[in-house]
Amino acid sequence: MASPPSSIRLREAELRGLLAELMKGEPVRLDDSSKPPWFEPGIVCEVDESIYAHFHSTSFWKNDIAFASGARFGPLRLFWRNGDAYFGRELTPAETLRFIQLNLGDNIQEARSRITCRDTGRIRLACIHCDTGDYDGVNEIPADWVDVDEFQSYEQSLDEVTPDDPTRSPTEWYTHLGVCPECQRTHGR
Repeated sequence: MASPPSSIRLREAELRGLLAELMKGEPVRLDDSSKPPWFEPGIVCEVDESIYAHFHSTSFWKNDIAFASGARFGPLRLFWRNGDAYFGRELTPAETLRFIQLNLGDNIQEARSRITCRDTGRIRLACIHCDTGDYDGVNEIPADWVDVDEFQSYEQSLDEVTPDDPTRSPTEWYTHLGVCPECQRTHGR
């Protein structure tokens, strides 16, 4: 049997190096398995076996070290175990892009569309009441949204925020905040 080409072996070595880097860090414990885990990009979380099993069942990539789970548009989450302990980590946009590039090779367009729909626009619109991500990467603010204000620039929305930054939250991924049509009905606007 012939060995894989050197470019594939190099990419596999890079992926293993990336995985080792992503799995570093002092884990934060997520205790309540009855609620969905709220990961923050870049933070290693110790999770219980049920959370690990849930994400394992929805994973799109697996190897002998870890597995990755995530929706078509949005951040990836990496999971692994060490003995009886289970861990997860939400990847930053840059880490997600690198991870996908190493798995998909030169298919950069597929890699970019896998992590976000921002290629279609530079407005990342979020609702102040719900967690909809349907308007992440639009060209214009929909007419049926109200009370929309610009929060930060597109470039700032892509910047990685460290957990020790007192001025910003890692959850502030959006450029604009407003109220979506569904929440207008729910909240009587």
